[in-house]
Amino acid sequence: ARLSSVFLVSIPILGVALFFIAIKAHPKFEKVFKKYDKLNRVVQENVSAIRVVKAYVRESFEEKKFKEVNDEVYENFKKAEKIVAFNGPVM
Repeated sequence: ARLSSVFLVSIPILGVALFFIAIKAHPKFEKVFKKYDKLNRVVQENVSAIRVVKAYVRESFEEKKFKEVNDEVYENFKKAEKIVAFNGPVM
């Protein structure tokens, strides 16, 4: 009986906390996935047009463009994961 009362109190609190974590993290992950699409597009452009890039000596430009997109993905994913990291202590 005492154990069930502990669960009766803790489960709603846990549910509310996880709900708020999900509400905060969801938009950040959507943003990350859009950036992933952009990153994939940049990589696909580079792979499909590698001869053109090399012929016109644009490797440094393409590397810079990839690095910028990759950094955006990294920063957005880091922000989203910081929110999700609260999931462990709440549990």
